[in-house]
Amino acid sequence: MQVFNTLTREKENFQPYDPNIVTMYVCGVTVYGPVHLGHARTAIAYDMIRGVLEVFKGYKVIHVQNITDVGHIVGDVDTGEDKIQRKANLEQKHPMAIVDEYIQNMWSGYDALKIARPTIAPRATGHIIEIIDAIKELIAKGFAYEVEGDVYFDVLTRESYGILSGNAVDMLAAGARIEVNGRKRNPGDFALWKKAEPNHIMQWSSPWGKGYPGWHIECSVMSLKYLGKIDIHGGAVELCFPHHENEIAQSEALVGERVVQYWLHSGVLQINGQKMAKSLGNYITIEEALKKHSAESLRFFILSNHYSAMVNMSDDSLASAKAALKRINNYLFNLHSRTGKVFNQLLHIRLHEWISCFEAELENDFDTPNAIAHLFNFLRDTNHEIIRGNYNEVNFREIWEYFSKINQVFKCFDMRQDLNVQADKGVQASSIEALVLKRAELRKNKSWAEADAVKNELSQMGVTLFDNRDGSTTYKLACTD
Repeated sequence: MQVFNTLTREKENFQPYDPNIVTMYVCGVTVYGPVHLGHARTAIAYDMIRGVLEVFKGYKVIHVQNITDVGHIVGDVDTGEDKIQRKANLEQKHPMAIVDEYIQNMWSGYDALKIARPTIAPRATGHIIEIIDAIKELIAKGFAYEVEGDVYFDVLTRESYGILSGNAVDMLAAGARIEVNGRKRNPGDFALWKKAEPNHIMQWSSPWGKGYPGWHIECSVMSLKYLGKIDIHGGAVELCFPHHENEIAQSEALVGERVVQYWLHSGVLQINGQKMAKSLGNYITIEEALKKHSAESLRFFILSNHYSAMVNMSDDSLASAKAALKRINNYLFNLHSRTGKVFNQLLHIRLHEWISCFEAELENDFDTPNAIAHLFNFLRDTNHEIIRGNYNEVNFREIWEYFSKINQVFKCFDMRQDLNVQADKGVQASSIEALVLKRAELRKNKSWAEADAVKNELSQMGVTLFDNRDGSTTYKLACTD
């Protein structure tokens, strides 16, 4: 199995520290507003990665995803308003009331999209003591310094600074991404601890006075506490710099060696060619999206793109994903409703050829779009056999079980064994079969008007009939979104 490591800019063989366990830390959201589809794009990507590791590779995954509830400054800089404090001021609420509201909103949205909850979801405010201890250690080791209640990390103490993003110290001119601050030794130095103004509600006592932690140190402390050495550190690509670059500097300064093996970065979701973000005000919340689209179609749309790719959302791209998902669900419905009695050796061979190709793509840096392409090749090559019922229970079971395995990761196929394929209309396979037989009898008796009425009834249920030359009738169900 290979993964693309942002640190080395190469695909590398994946070998976790423990042969049976994968440790994975993913940077979570700053909870000052509702979760949106941009967050979902990232969360579904790492949900898929975790699923592939667990379901297809057999690892136990310890997944830590933090919750940032203090210290994230507007503009991702060192001075200014805390995003949560600012939201609290606007709504005239306590910051922790804002945090609690949007944490609930986050879990509700993620649950609706079938995103598995992390093994541990630590909050930054629950680790202030550990953060202060880590900053004290960085000062003692000569990596950080205090200025009038603020504490900064000295980037010149790390020769490797810039290894992840390519932003070396000599490239960080004053005012580039970071504000000019004459109290810093170097323009690229970043805040570990910020002195709190008297009106700043979120503040804690420290050796440097009342204050609150910087955004970057929070993730270093929580990841080291819960995982120690990390196999996969993930997050959205925009976190590569400064957040992840600064994490590397802090964590390695604390530990004295490399901490993370593989850095993975998911691509952003765009709407109308612009990144979807709360700060830009162009976001669509998960709740709003689910009023128009099913969780399954949203997941399939996102997974139809490589986890690291930029994804542009449009009506056309969503419609295409829905149509593709319907093709898969039609196939599964027909598979379950037509089992014959003769073992189909060709179907068996095609299945195992597909399995080999499908899993090879997943092992190639989690390449879901190419894996899905192989899935549709399999559907194309075998659909005629399925429609004709040229297979037996053994064929059915091995195909069904493999789709079930995929669905543990993709979580978007209709795999209901009782074939209530259109739950909103209560359509069942037995009902469809009865109506198809009734129509056949009416046609046999040349009761054409009554037969057409039955055909219309089936059409309203989403069933398409095919009258064959030999006098038989086959059908398929156009599953709704």
